[in-house]
Amino acid sequence: MFVANVYRAQWKTFRHSWLDDEETPRHWVMPIRFACTYGLPILAAVLNFHQGIPRQSAGAIVTAAGAITIGLFVFFWQLSIWRQSYNRTKPRGYDADIWLLDGTTAHILAAITSGILAIPMLLVSMMLPTPEHAWWWITHTLQATALALTAHMFVTALYSLSDLSALYTQLNKANPILDGNNRTC
Repeated sequence: MFVANVYRAQWKTFRHSWLDDEETPRHWVMPIRFACTYGLPILAAVLNFHQGIPRQSAGAIVTAAGAITIGLFVFFWQLSIWRQSYNRTKPRGYDADIWLLDGTTAHILAAITSGILAIPMLLVSMMLPTPEHAWWWITHTLQATALALTAHMFVTALYSLSDLSALYTQLNKANPILDGNNRTC
């Protein structure tokens, strides 16, 4: 699988998004999510490029990224079960619930991909000679890219939790008061 396809799917969810039952796009949400999803990781990478990540911190980042990636795999598994259940119980068509389910899945797959890419980059950067060596720019480039990917994974996972909450309440017909995306209650 070509990695860009996963990020392209996430990009498409920013362009076409329905987050409520009325199937009306909430355009103000998408620029904020877009800026957080891509802007914060790029900012973190740029700010970190000259300084680098201390070797002790790199190990902690690898551990955290690995643990969150595993959690996101479980998250994806749950979403795929809900999608299969939805296909069995609902007639064919496309509504806000299914869009929320598919959009959340695209974000989770992008976060998983970022985690899977970040871990080896950090590991390789830890194995290279010390940053004072002539290869400092390779080490810092790998670390900055891994930091951007890790930040992308964290931010995407964080806002996907609100989508998961809305998805759970909508698909399971829970009390609308529990749906944080429902602004009518």
